[in-house]
Amino acid sequence: MVSEILYLRLKAIYFNEIKRGLKHEEYRLVCKYWDTRLKDRTYKWIHITKGYPSRIKISRENCLRFPWKGYTIKKITHQLWGNQEKEVYAIKLERD
Repeated sequence: MVSEILYLRLKAIYFNEIKRGLKHEEYRLVCKYWDTRLKDRTYKWIHITKGYPSRIKISRENCLRFPWKGYTIKKITHQLWGNQEKEVYAIKLERD
């Protein structure tokens, strides 16, 4: 199934790393919620916002757009999960 846009909301620290070109993937845990949004689906675009801005406050400063390039499944360790290894969808953030 092809959908138009995948929306991802991020904390400011991760949003800013992507904006500066330091981070090239966004991670989401492999779970039922993300399975239904990612497995067997493709999108045209990924829209990333810093937090949950109102429609009035959406601007280039707090919204990024990337073409859909797919994802891979990886195992990573992160402080958010108590430095435990977790399986994640690594969503590619690459510009054309």
